[in-house]
Amino acid sequence: MAHNLAKEVFLEYLNRQALKVTRPRLKILDVIFSREKFHFQADDLLEVVNARSKERVSRATVYRTLELLEECGLVRKERYKDQVGIYERTLGDEHHDHLICTECGKIIEFHSPQLEQMKNKVARANKFTPTRHVLQIFGVCESCAKKFRY
Repeated sequence: MAHNLAKEVFLEYLNRQALKVTRPRLKILDVIFSREKFHFQADDLLEVVNARSKERVSRATVYRTLELLEECGLVRKERYKDQVGIYERTLGDEHHDHLICTECGKIIEFHSPQLEQMKNKVARANKFTPTRHVLQIFGVCESCAKKFRY
């Protein structure tokens, strides 16, 4: 369902911007919204797109399409630690925050109503209207803690 809505949003955006609807752009969108993996790097996306398609897609096309998808609100780019940009789907996704393993790079999403309430309380106390926030907690995941004996 999110996949069909994403396509509709993207096609409408391209039309409003007078941009072409191309097979590579649609293939990139399809791969992003058909994967179970929510977080991805552009180069990983390029590999998957080209593995699933007879028609090669260039790195430049992937980056330009990701920019368009960001502009229309279907993906968001974040930086975690010293990594290159990590993208994640945003359509139909409840706001969440991230735990990031500094050993293996694993990203764990979580949602905390208590943190949301605290954020709103702090904002009200400072007469501030929040529009968005990003919380990244860096540490070591369970698997790495066992492996490296943390």
